[in-house]
Amino acid sequence: MERLLNKKRERRHEDRKMSAKKEKKLTMQEKYENLYLDEIKYIIVTALEMYDTLNLKRLAKLIEKPESSTVRYLKQMLVEKLIVIDAEKTASSWGKFYKLSPEIKKYSQETKQKNAESLKEIEQTFGNPSSMNEEALNKVIIQHLLNKENLDNLDLQLKRNIAFIQNIQRLIVGEFSIAYKELMKQVKDEGREFVENNIKLTPSDVSIFTGSVEISNFKQLFKLLEVFFGFTYEIQKLKEQFKQEMDKENVPEERRISQHIQLFTGSLDYGGELIKQNNKQ
Repeated sequence: MERLLNKKRERRHEDRKMSAKKEKKLTMQEKYENLYLDEIKYIIVTALEMYDTLNLKRLAKLIEKPESSTVRYLKQMLVEKLIVIDAEKTASSWGKFYKLSPEIKKYSQETKQKNAESLKEIEQTFGNPSSMNEEALNKVIIQHLLNKENLDNLDLQLKRNIAFIQNIQRLIVGEFSIAYKELMKQVKDEGREFVENNIKLTPSDVSIFTGSVEISNFKQLFKLLEVFFGFTYEIQKLKEQFKQEMDKENVPEERRISQHIQLFTGSLDYGGELIKQNNKQ
């Protein structure tokens, strides 16, 4: 009997050791990189990236989830050290406010920096596509895809980025929904004429364009990408221009509205075929 109890104790001890090892294996960076696998946790982190600090009521409205469900996730994320209580904001406001933990905020900022540098990396990788023939372009792209670092991370990076874009879109829709309901409430309480003459809206908009272009070779693809990336450069120039204008006019930070712009291009036809070679006689 004593021997059996000892074996059970040893087994429990081993189970605890294995459990501890599993927990240690997942670093904070890995937790951040795997967030996209949990839809609710990821959109909460995205919201805190965008708004810096939020209370339960506001957060639940933005992600369009019940407060009861949202608070359960917040409690779990506090334990996992993905987020922390914003003590300063909580002390000066009503209710608890939450923000990203220092480590998660650091990884978030590093990811944004990497994304900002992606255009330069593309230029360095592909050089001047217009001066290359179809065979050379094909080879450069295959070499880029088969690069060990890209091969290991490209698929996961793409999934994370798509999930992040979807989160931003959901937050924009959530923000628009909140503002629209408030505006309609004012119309109901004060009347349409009062709202038209006395409400000044923030300069923000939601616009959507969806289209497709048929192509058959890499030359055409890169011509399309020239327009694609050219647009991003124009947006960057406007960003700098608008900042200078607002700085000159001393526009405070709280009146500087973020208008998010997202570009996406892709195909439903990925693959490859073996190049036919003439047999030597």
